[in-house]
Parts: sequence; structure tokens; C-alpha cells
Amino acid sequence: MFPLNSERVLQTVQAPPAEALRKKRVPTTAVSVEALRAEVEKLVATTDDNFKLCLQKFASAAAKALATREIVLEENRSFLV
Repeated sequence: MFPLNSERVLQTVQAPPAEALRKKRVPTTAVSVEALRAEVEKLVATTDDNFKLCLQKFASAAAKALATREIVLEENRSFLV
């Protein structure tokens, strides 16, 4: 018998997709929101239609809100110049 080598075990174990999403940073730009949206769409490909629709609406609302925020920030920058 050999003692447990935790380093070797952890190298062979892959994180599940949900765990990988928890490690991601919160998106702060429209581009990063779209990237996260694409990942979520891949993950929910097997879920029911009602859940998909809710996630699609939520993702669209988040992208619109972030785009609006970026427009306001750009307008504010133009006033300071």
C-alpha cells in the first residue's frame, strides 16, 4: 500500500463545469457578458424550454444594462475632456 498523494490525485481530477463557472470573475464589460452568455448557453443545452427562456431573457437584460452603463460612462468621459 502507498500513502495517498493528494497532489497527484488533484492533477488528474477535472473540475465540473459548474465549479469552473464559480471560479470566473463577474463580467464587467459587454464583451465579457457575451462570453459568459455563450458559456451558459452551452451548459443549458439539455435543460427544459422554460428555464432556457428565463436564462435568455436574463442574459439579454444584463447585456443591455451593461451596454447602457458603458454609453453613460463614455458620455461622462467626454464631458471631462
